[in-house]
Amino acid sequence: MTRNLFVLAVLVGASMMLVVSTHRARTVFAELQQAKAVQRQLDVQYRRLEAARQQLSKNLAVERLAQTRLQMRAATPEVTEYVRQTAAAGARP
Repeated sequence: MTRNLFVLAVLVGASMMLVVSTHRARTVFAELQQAKAVQRQLDVQYRRLEAARQQLSKNLAVERLAQTRLQMRAATPEVTEYVRQTAAAGARP
């Protein structure tokens, strides 16, 4: 009888350990799935930022070429001339 109680206690203990380990495995798996979802979101965001960086670097390269080779400069209010159209010149025949 004592032996049967001992075997029963070991069996119950092993069953409890199995339940706890299964719960831990499910919890860890859920955390893994969440981490993978975050990884995918960050990967998409990284790709968008990389594309934007490449686009900006292209624009910057074009601007540098325009400034160095063509001696172009950005238009500022000091160098901009505004032309106003008069009423007589704006009339259509």
